[in-house]
Amino acid sequence: MNKTIPRLALLGAAAAVLGGCLYSNISSPYAYRSASPIDIKNAADGDPVVQGSACNHSVLWLVAWGHGGYIGATRDALKQHPQGVLYDVKTDIKVQSVLLGVWTRQCTIVTGRLGRL
Repeated sequence: MNKTIPRLALLGAAAAVLGGCLYSNISSPYAYRSASPIDIKNAADGDPVVQGSACNHSVLWLVAWGHGGYIGATRDALKQHPQGVLYDVKTDIKVQSVLLGVWTRQCTIVTGRLGRL
């Protein structure tokens, strides 16, 4: 009888249950309130659109790290314009995974118009 299949099933179950147990240091988004065009005094249709991202990573279901939240993505979007403020913000989450999670990257992407208060 082939013992490889039960061993692989046991390894997969252990990885699912123990994922991130060796090391985990991640931050993920939960909520974000952005300014609207009414909140920005000089909002105009010609305001530039900027985009930023922040990512979490994991390897072999054992090690995870990153700061994939709104704060990191917003800082990335405003890095060229530190005095600016984002309004009319849209957010997305992009997940890339290889071999059922052997390597995973989850990114929060923030896109918004750049305004001044």
